[in-house]
Amino acid sequence: MLEFLIQKFVKEYLHIFIRFDEENLTVAFRKNDYISNVENMLAGKNAYKIEKKSINKITKNLKTLISGNKGYIEQCDYNKILKILQ
Repeated sequence: MLEFLIQKFVKEYLHIFIRFDEENLTVAFRKNDYISNVENMLAGKNAYKIEKKSINKITKNLKTLISGNKGYIEQCDYNKILKILQ
């Protein structure tokens, strides 16, 4: 019965549930409010400015990661990834 009530609540009120593992909490947001707030955060010009040195570091770490796991990646996929990272 409780599961039915929860499903009805989610369906009728269009909520999003987000679980925060570190705090072991679950938070409910109104879906429209949540989407609006996230869009506002991402709309800022300086919200996610990535510096060139950060991209180079990520690329280097990615190359190291896939090189170390070459046995787990198909050769054609491995080549495609390396080509993208060039």
